[in-house]
Amino acid sequence: MGLEDWEGLLSKYANETEKPFAYYKASSNSSLPVAASKLANDFHDVWWKSDKFSGNREVYAKECINNFSALKIEICEYLKYKSEQPPIEEFVNEIEVLKTAKVDGIITTNWDNFLEGLFDEYKVFVGQEGILFNNFYGVGEIFKIHGCLTQPNSLILTDEDYSGFDEKYAYLSSKLLTFFVEHPVIFIGYSLSDENISQIIESIGKCLSEENLSQLRDRIIIVDWSKEDVEEFTYGNIRVGGSTLQTRVIKTNSFLPVFKALSSLKRRFPAKILRKLKEQVFELVKSNDPKGRVYVSDLENAENDDDLEVVFGVGTISKIQNTKDAVGYIGVNRYHLMRDVVFENGSLDPQQILSVTSKTLPQNSYFPVFKYLSEAERISEHGDVNLDELPQMVRQRAGYTEANFQNAGRVENIREKCPEFDEGIYELYEAHGIKEVVNHTAKMDLNNLNMDEFSKILKLHFDDYMKEGAANQNERSQFGKLICFYDWVKYAPKI
Repeated sequence: MGLEDWEGLLSKYANETEKPFAYYKASSNSSLPVAASKLANDFHDVWWKSDKFSGNREVYAKECINNFSALKIEICEYLKYKSEQPPIEEFVNEIEVLKTAKVDGIITTNWDNFLEGLFDEYKVFVGQEGILFNNFYGVGEIFKIHGCLTQPNSLILTDEDYSGFDEKYAYLSSKLLTFFVEHPVIFIGYSLSDENISQIIESIGKCLSEENLSQLRDRIIIVDWSKEDVEEFTYGNIRVGGSTLQTRVIKTNSFLPVFKALSSLKRRFPAKILRKLKEQVFELVKSNDPKGRVYVSDLENAENDDDLEVVFGVGTISKIQNTKDAVGYIGVNRYHLMRDVVFENGSLDPQQILSVTSKTLPQNSYFPVFKYLSEAERISEHGDVNLDELPQMVRQRAGYTEANFQNAGRVENIREKCPEFDEGIYELYEAHGIKEVVNHTAKMDLNNLNMDEFSKILKLHFDDYMKEGAANQNERSQFGKLICFYDWVKYAPKI
């Protein structure tokens, strides 16, 4: 695209102010994020007053929400313009080969839409919020962790942006951990010394034991571009906490051989079809009418995934009887209830869960009831709970208090081990990880329990604990109890 580097881009907009970029850089001790903050503050006034930017003011005035927005808006407009230009001739061959590369996912810190243009069927997630609050499936996806030109305020540009980004990085790394565990990861366009690589790998490393960390060695490949005519396969070291992770490094003056290697990989189904299959949320049977339609399709040659109708495996939730009395749910178990409480997307009938499904669950197990009592309108505005005609298992759990969810141990001992315990759930999570959150959250002061942070943590680690085979029985049980505590805090009446 012929874009400037970061310093060159900032210099371009410093020319619109009364000060050269050298001034901003020197005033910031050569920190480009700090320099960007200072420049953005000065550019804010220029943008609102200069006739040069009157057109963009009319279009984007409502998106100018702070002193940094104007600079971000103009950078995005410039990137849009550059993306519409034909590619530089010497890179055309590389680009054409890259289009055919077989990659499951792309993580980028770039703001431009170059990659979306090449992989136009991939789902794009923008910024940390876009990644944290959406489901992704590990195939056919692009993660723009530093924002995108389509959303100017999503850009990670200033010192304040980077501080906010770093504060939530533990969540992001947990979300992206699946990629590093299940796929080889190739860094292209970054060097071993790049802070973005160090930050990503170090944060991922904190989630892994020493044994599992060593397994990343053969999964991480860094393609280090060099001006010199060199093709070399070596190893390099990256610090991860107190350990050193050895990674594979390819030094080259052309990305073409790398792109050709990625293009030669075999994939049985197109990425868009694989993602569509994973994304499908379906009900296999909604009635007992056996005259359904069976459609046979060659997935290898499927072109239009919007028209793809798939029954994949066996439906877990389906209606099995249509009588005057009730409609029961088959296959609904604790996993489905737990997932529904955390993600709020199960579309389950609360009355059927309380009256029918609860009878099929293990007698001594934890399972959530307050969400369904609330949705069935069995909790009055005064906090009274109507348990009429409900099974004993529901009645028993509706009487649970905070103590029913707490593990053994004195709070004083928890504070000594985890000083962040009284600060909040995110502080505890960031300092000690998910294990201590599972063990101790139920003993926190409810007035100091941030439910938004609680929800984020449960979503991030749900599959780590609740997915079949992901954790041992005790770990699953403890995480399930934590979800039931979340259900109690969020929905139960407090007297």
